[in-house]
Amino acid sequence: MHINNSTNPYAYFTDQAGFPCWIPEHPIYREKNFYFIQPGDNLYYIAHFFNVSLQDLITENPGIHPYFLIPGQMISIPLPLPSEDCPQIYAVRPGDTFYHIAVNNDLSVKDLMNANPDINPNALLIGQKICLPKNKSRFRRLWRILAGMEN
Repeated sequence: MHINNSTNPYAYFTDQAGFPCWIPEHPIYREKNFYFIQPGDNLYYIAHFFNVSLQDLITENPGIHPYFLIPGQMISIPLPLPSEDCPQIYAVRPGDTFYHIAVNNDLSVKDLMNANPDINPNALLIGQKICLPKNKSRFRRLWRILAGMEN
């Protein structure tokens, strides 16, 4: 396969001075923490969105060129694991939001966000591990009943 007259099938040369963008042959993505590059994305935006450092994002993806991202390209997001003093760890499932996770575990969204300060609640990834704090409120179940969330 030849891309832009290159013999390397994993290199894509941009129109700017022939700089290659490397697409890794066998990328390693731990725990499904990956993201597909969208048109207009850059690594700074992606690092900011997922609340990770730019250097960690670059280190996690050695096969990509930081200035030449290809829409549709998959990159790994180096997400932090919950602290060791976390009472319970929850793995994010498809369709989960902080609200649904909080309600299903008798927590407030504020408590969940306080237990996971380094996580953007709008950027959850399937398989991502988050901390579920202990439920400290005696009145939480009463509030749920009054709000019509329980029978």
